[in-house]
Amino acid sequence: MIRTNDRFDLITPWFDYPDQPARPGVYMRHAGGADTFSLWTGDAWLYSTRSIVEAATQTVESLNQTPRWRGLAYDPRGVRP
Repeated sequence: MIRTNDRFDLITPWFDYPDQPARPGVYMRHAGGADTFSLWTGDAWLYSTRSIVEAATQTVESLNQTPRWRGLAYDPRGVRP
């Protein structure tokens, strides 16, 4: 089991379009000079928000389908704070 207090060490580098995440989920996106969170459905990015929880509940597709993005470099189910 992974134990860490500095989870930013466990975030992937930024990826550029046309690379897309392998799995659906909430990812960090960088567009327009800001870092936000967005749900990747496996087919499309949904509306970006400043909150991970809020991003997970979005249902509207984002107008920007080509953002830089990054995600966790580990399975979060195996991490304890």
